[in-house]
Amino acid sequence: MQVRAKIVIEHATYDQWRDFYESYEVERSKFVSDEVIQKTSEHEAIVSFNVLDLDALTALTARPEIRREEENLGIVTTIL
Repeated sequence: MQVRAKIVIEHATYDQWRDFYESYEVERSKFVSDEVIQKTSEHEAIVSFNVLDLDALTALTARPEIRREEENLGIVTTIL
């Protein structure tokens, strides 16, 4: 399933979010393919990817440490 998401970064910069997002890239790559990250501004990005395992990806992104950092950065994700 192809997914495209808008990422709004309310309490940080794109670079801070990107560092965080890349911190779990190895784990995420087990569940997605063809990931493309596009910076649209200092506080927004578009991410597109093909989901290989939705349940596993959902479990990964629900982990407390990931949720906590998303909250700290003020991440709002909208599926387009």
